[in-house]
Amino acid sequence: MLIRNSGASGHGWLVRERKNVVRIGADEFAAALAGKVEKLELPKPGQWVRQGQKILSFYRNGEKTEMVSPTEGEVMEINAEVLADPTLIRKDPYGKGWVATVHVPDEENTTRNLVPKGLVREWMREAIERLYAKQPALAGAAAADGGRPAEDLLAAIPDANWKEVTAEFFLTA
Repeated sequence: MLIRNSGASGHGWLVRERKNVVRIGADEFAAALAGKVEKLELPKPGQWVRQGQKILSFYRNGEKTEMVSPTEGEVMEINAEVLADPTLIRKDPYGKGWVATVHVPDEENTTRNLVPKGLVREWMREAIERLYAKQPALAGAAAADGGRPAEDLLAAIPDANWKEVTAEFFLTA
């Protein structure tokens, strides 16, 4: 079962791998908003993370933006492949682009503050509308035909502040 963060927690996702273990990552919207990332920073195995705590750092053109964790628990493993090739987050956000596995001792509260699967489509539509309202030049340019979003949503907008826009949607501002 794939569950994405609610608007209260950012654009991460988690999927239950087995009892008390989830895999987490950045969703497709976050990956497109982050765009052409040069480097990532992830927590170390053994580190305890809290839901809503900054967990993933994206670096681009000398700037850094961060995303928050969709869950709470101990980091078990990080994805070394995504560290070596940050483009995996954009190419395959729900597959090879995962960022970490986390041991969640309290499974019942793992999904607290997350958008239920059946509401994700509407929640994502609202996020896209908010982005279009901030940057009207994006409307129609990204995925007006219903296809996949542009590879780098903010690259075509000369005055878009990457750090500010991502911080708002990743809820780290």
